[in-house]
Amino acid sequence: MNENSFNQIKLKNNNEFGVNKLINKPWADKCACLPNEFIRGWLFSVCKPNERMKLNDHVVYDSDGVYPSSIVFTGEQLCQNDLDVIMMAYHYYRDKRLSDNVEVKLSKFCKDLKWLIKSGKKEKIYQALTRLSKAKIKGYISRKLTDKNYKIEFEFNLIQNLYFDEVDKSVSFNLNEKMKFFFLVMLDVYKERIEKS
Repeated sequence: MNENSFNQIKLKNNNEFGVNKLINKPWADKCACLPNEFIRGWLFSVCKPNERMKLNDHVVYDSDGVYPSSIVFTGEQLCQNDLDVIMMAYHYYRDKRLSDNVEVKLSKFCKDLKWLIKSGKKEKIYQALTRLSKAKIKGYISRKLTDKNYKIEFEFNLIQNLYFDEVDKSVSFNLNEKMKFFFLVMLDVYKERIEKS
């Protein structure tokens, strides 16, 4: 990568866009709390849990519009339950830095997802987090930041540094800082809505 590399954008724009904490993003009723590319693509498909396929460099999103983007996925096929779990994981980051570790009791995770607190449900959350920690996405996204167009390349796992505490029945994990670039366009849309209202 040249002048559009992640490191150069990070050093130049890390504080400028106010994206260190997801609380600065338009959450819940204001905007989708997942990047558009994740929702509009086939990252989280409709499949039966016992019929998941192993995918390798599978294109789940490809757009050649004004801001071209592409996401290639490797890992066990993700379904709607995995989407629920990762959205809740992102929700736990609303007042933290993406690189921070989050620790959550599985019983709280169940409660927040409005799943019945049973041992089977706790196990499903842990299995989903494990799948997400092995799920790798790579590709590029395009964004307009401070009136300049950037092509940002990435490669990382959806959940990082997953750890399960058997004694405390809790999980800890963190997200990759490169995720913040997926959210920047949402922040711009939110600002425009505020200015118009």
